[in-house]
Amino acid sequence: MLLEIMFGAVVLLGNLLFKLVKLIWNNRYKFPKLKINRSSPQVSNTISAQNNIVTPVQTTELVTEKRYALKDSLLTPTEKDFLEVLRQIVGDKYSIELQVPLSRIVSPIDSSAHFTNYRDFNKISAKSIDFVLYDKEYKPYLAIELDDRSHSRWDRIKRDAFVNDVMKSVGLRLIHIKVSYSYDLNKLSLVILGGPIIEK
Repeated sequence: MLLEIMFGAVVLLGNLLFKLVKLIWNNRYKFPKLKINRSSPQVSNTISAQNNIVTPVQTTELVTEKRYALKDSLLTPTEKDFLEVLRQIVGDKYSIELQVPLSRIVSPIDSSAHFTNYRDFNKISAKSIDFVLYDKEYKPYLAIELDDRSHSRWDRIKRDAFVNDVMKSVGLRLIHIKVSYSYDLNKLSLVILGGPIIEK
């Protein structure tokens, strides 16, 4: 009796396994196709490396609801104004980068290509510097923080103290400039370059 039950169970499992394998085999080439929204005006461009032809890439309808919006600018109006002043001061002697992640200019000492010290890395990963000047070898020359009223908040004071300590420890000069309606170019040039404005 027990043998008959066991034999029946084995036969039943064998049939189920056979049907499962058959189902997988019959559907092995049937993959779900993405639905392309061809009427969407949002089309991005990609460049083919082989023939340098720009081809439009249609967006797919994977996102069912709008959850993101394109920012108007990387910079605030006060940062844009200061950027124009900074360009007048440095000319083409230094290149200017905006909103530079701190992790792009410093890294934990004990990290390597095969290991990242995440305890120290996480402290710098979400922080950025308003402006960084690079020399011709693309080595950081100077970091600039443009301080508005938000820098008087406790969390910003704590954040600024940490960034100041990091910059001091790596030997990169960091200056804080208060937001103003107008800037004295010669005074800023003395602070940034140690001399008069560079003639273009």
